[in-house]
Amino acid sequence: MNEIQVISDRLEKIISHADTRNDWEDLLSIQFDDKRAEALRQLFHQISETFPGDDMVIFSPEGMDVLKAILEALKKEQQHR
Repeated sequence: MNEIQVISDRLEKIISHADTRNDWEDLLSIQFDDKRAEALRQLFHQISETFPGDDMVIFSPEGMDVLKAILEALKKEQQHR
């Protein structure tokens, strides 16, 4: 499984509320070898800071919308490979 697929899988779980805040923080702590995956990880840090959730959810609704858009773009890209 490549690193972009790892990110896609994690986004799926976050969006479906199957992952916890700790799972998300684990993803953020990984340094990827793939430059695109690493760029996404850094973007996720910014999204976490810009669209924080509350005690019950990891992200605000706007943050979830951003993550959904990223996941959709990754899925489309994978379909064209």
